[in-house]
Amino acid sequence: LNFRGEPFGSTLNLIGLCDSINDVQKLTSYCSSCGAPGPLPQRTIDGKPAPYTDEETLVGGKESYGIACHKCHILPGKPIYD
Repeated sequence: LNFRGEPFGSTLNLIGLCDSINDVQKLTSYCSSCGAPGPLPQRTIDGKPAPYTDEETLVGGKESYGIACHKCHILPGKPIYD
């Protein structure tokens, strides 16, 4: 997933190339804020959550990305659909 919590390019298609589910190794990361399992990347700019409208790809490391759970993931400007 990208920092918006949306599929990133064709990465999810890679699962279809596996011969069996045993070929998939699932790793668990933990939320930087609360310590719960954190499946989402949290992009930051100057220590604040990056807005939804920020470019999808940004090369960076610890200074640009953290880990968040669904409860702590902050994405200013994300469209709300009914």
